[in-house]
Amino acid sequence: MKGVIEKIKRGTNEIISVEELERKLILGKKLRIKLGVDPTAPDLHLGHTVIINKLKTFQDLGHQIVFLIGDFTAKIGDPSGRSETRSIMTDVQIKINIKTYTSQVFKILDREKTEIAYNSKWLGDLGINGLLNLAAKSTVAQMLVRDDFEKRYKQDRSISIVEFLYPLLQAYDSVALNADVELGGNDQKFNLLLGRQIQRNYGIREPQVVITMPLLEGIDGVKKMSKSYNNYIALNDSPKDIFGKVMSISDTSMYRYYELLTQADLNVVRNMHPKEAKVALACEIVERYHGKEESLRVKEEFNKIFASKGIPDDVEEYAMPIDAQIKVSEVIVRSGMASSGNEARRLIAQGGVKINSKKVEEDVPLRLPMEEDFSLIPPEEEDVPLIPPEEEDFSLIPPEEEDVPLIPPEEEDFSLIPPEEEDVPLIPPEEEDFSLIPPEEEGVPFIFPEEPEEEKDVPPMYIKKASVLQVGKRKFKKIIPFLVYHRGK
Repeated sequence: MKGVIEKIKRGTNEIISVEELERKLILGKKLRIKLGVDPTAPDLHLGHTVIINKLKTFQDLGHQIVFLIGDFTAKIGDPSGRSETRSIMTDVQIKINIKTYTSQVFKILDREKTEIAYNSKWLGDLGINGLLNLAAKSTVAQMLVRDDFEKRYKQDRSISIVEFLYPLLQAYDSVALNADVELGGNDQKFNLLLGRQIQRNYGIREPQVVITMPLLEGIDGVKKMSKSYNNYIALNDSPKDIFGKVMSISDTSMYRYYELLTQADLNVVRNMHPKEAKVALACEIVERYHGKEESLRVKEEFNKIFASKGIPDDVEEYAMPIDAQIKVSEVIVRSGMASSGNEARRLIAQGGVKINSKKVEEDVPLRLPMEEDFSLIPPEEEDVPLIPPEEEDFSLIPPEEEDVPLIPPEEEDFSLIPPEEEDVPLIPPEEEDFSLIPPEEEGVPFIFPEEPEEEKDVPPMYIKKASVLQVGKRKFKKIIPFLVYHRGK
């Protein structure tokens, strides 16, 4: 029994109470373990799996897992930790999110041994009499004990009556399911304890044991994992992204992830080299959600890139024209590796951009070597002859202009001045005065514009026909350039 309790206690924040849990386990009864989730977002991330992994522990011990989808309560939204009232979700949004939830949760739990329940089944039939009976079992004073409600009340922020109903409805779920144990994050403690009270009020003599789990920090190691903070690892992320994100966490966070996301022996992990331990953690997480083959593949690719300083095999190609004006920053933006020119130039300045493994020191123009051929011109243009610059003529002058003689600059006259302007004498620059300054501005001294600074002649960077552009540690793109030249008839 001691070993079982230790397995259950691992990584938990609080168990209320351990004695009650031991008593339930000693009886040898198959316990009903409840976890309720509201489908308020389409994807699950590793933070959600902290609790789901604890469900898996109970499932492996032979107990019945009840995965409750709050399709009814999602319309209200859990007020836990909120500083304002949530907007009400539509049925369409809820149905879309439910589909992804069920597919993702079975990457951890055994589908055949998991009971899926929807609280709309009993809450929808509760009726006004049932709702009034439920509401009578709690008080406003009791609700205001909640930390979030108390803060909002003191700050004179609105709290809707519907929000007061949410924890009561969640508590009633435990009555309808006859739950023996309920799991939740440590921010759910009030709701879970209310479930114990409501079960007693409805005549359940042995109320549920409450187990709270800590919130997993995101890859930044500071804030809780959340899409809002963009520090999450989604279950639907690609194997490469999951592996790379896990490898980016700090060593301190790594041990926390091991404790909350795996069953590995922590003493063994702490005796491993941190890098070796982190690679093993990344492999385990990728294997859990994408299979062993993908885990081995991304591990090999990671070693190739970071240990051997290599380039991935499956680099996406991007074909683009190379002309006299294009610079590295523009290539980065056009290929989708940065959202703006400013971001691209900042990445270059920070030393985060490489071409063919060579660091780009500044935002220089790109050129193809002189001996490079033009075989990569788009197929539909292959029959158009290329005219080298030195042989270029003016045969492309539009037909309607062919009879207009071209006048060299030195012979140019002013015979084409429009008639209405012919009587206006042209004043050479050296004789120009300021007699045409508007009267009201005559007393204002004329300020000559500053001479523009001459642009520095920056030497170009020469690239090959298939050059690999690298931005940061994990973004690669193979640039397939083709030249743009004047063409003959």
